[in-house]
Amino acid sequence: MFGLMLIIMLHVAALVWLSRGQGGVVAALILGAVDLVLAGLLGWLAARHAVDPIAEEAERVRDDALRQVGDQTARVAMMAPLLRSSSAKKGLIGAALTAAVVGLIARR
Repeated sequence: MFGLMLIIMLHVAALVWLSRGQGGVVAALILGAVDLVLAGLLGWLAARHAVDPIAEEAERVRDDALRQVGDQTARVAMMAPLLRSSSAKKGLIGAALTAAVVGLIARR
């Protein structure tokens, strides 16, 4: 709140000071141009993409965790037919088919 009031008072003071040497309209145009330049400079500073090392590390950890979850899911999917089957032959065929499907999905 106080910062906003300070900016307003500085604008009023600058407008009064400039209007003594220039006309009121010219002083307002000069002040507006200065405001546009400052807004552009602050916008450019805000738009710069600063690399945050903590965010990069968090993304790396997340990607590793997702990859590990996918690997575990694929292993479980391949082992499930072996564990469910009462026949070893059917279980091996089911595991082979599941491995092929998981391999095709992983390649996409």
